[in-house]
Amino acid sequence: MGDFGGFLHRDLRESDFALGYESTLCWAGEGLERCGLPEQTVAAAVEAIQHARPLAWEDVRQGASTSRDLPWRARVRLAHFLLRMVRALLR
Repeated sequence: MGDFGGFLHRDLRESDFALGYESTLCWAGEGLERCGLPEQTVAAAVEAIQHARPLAWEDVRQGASTSRDLPWRARVRLAHFLLRMVRALLR
């Protein structure tokens, strides 16, 4: 959970989404071709994915974030979540 803080803070959620989008874009070029799609179709799909990109990874990059970068409100929510998890495990 520590590496995926998107459920705690909007900026981290945007970063997680943008990273996933970049990963999909990287896969699309090779992955779609391996699925047997014609080269023209793959190129058109990759172009459409690039054109529809809602967030640029460079604009939201949060990969170096640490728990200290979380706002206090998110830290309180995390503490509440962890307490609920411990309580559920003790039942």
